[in-house]
Amino acid sequence: MPSLLVLDDRARADVRTLLGRAGRFGETSVRLTAHGDLVLVTVPLTVSSGLLDAGPTILGVRVVRMREAAEFDAVVPADAVMEALGDGADLDVPAAATLPAWASISAPRQGWRPLGEVSADDVRLGASAAAARIERELPASPGDAVVRRVRRAVWGQGLDGEQLTLGHCAALDGLGFLGADPVEVSGVGAWTRASTRLGDVLAR
Repeated sequence: MPSLLVLDDRARADVRTLLGRAGRFGETSVRLTAHGDLVLVTVPLTVSSGLLDAGPTILGVRVVRMREAAEFDAVVPADAVMEALGDGADLDVPAAATLPAWASISAPRQGWRPLGEVSADDVRLGASAAAARIERELPASPGDAVVRRVRRAVWGQGLDGEQLTLGHCAALDGLGFLGADPVEVSGVGAWTRASTRLGDVLAR
């Protein structure tokens, strides 16, 4: 039996906004993981394609409270979520099935250690620098594959003097996770997490 993603009006608008922003990065699916009355909304911005791929894996995550408790873990087409939530309806979440490769990548839940803070202004500057570098390095009339390759190469570079990458910066800014407060940075193993009150960006 399918489960229901049951959100109030504010949470529904927040999720639609997040998915709309994620769509600008070319992603078309979203992972919904519910435990109790909280649902973890995860969108992939870019994902490593294998051992020979040196580029980063970057996931945007937002926690949203539901009106009713549920338990599910599924990957759903983003446009289906957008349509249902836009109509003010609850969303039928399909029963668990085989997850796509990107959804099988999960950061550890425990063991995170604080690595410091980065000002929101520095993150915005990093996002602007990343966009400018990508634009400079793209050839005229690039295809999608070339855009992804150049983007991944730039996003894997570090933000000068900080624990974050330019990919963190681009994701935080592009997903609307930045406010006025500093970004809290933590790490475990190969993963680095950039956190604000609006959401998290996980990268490795």
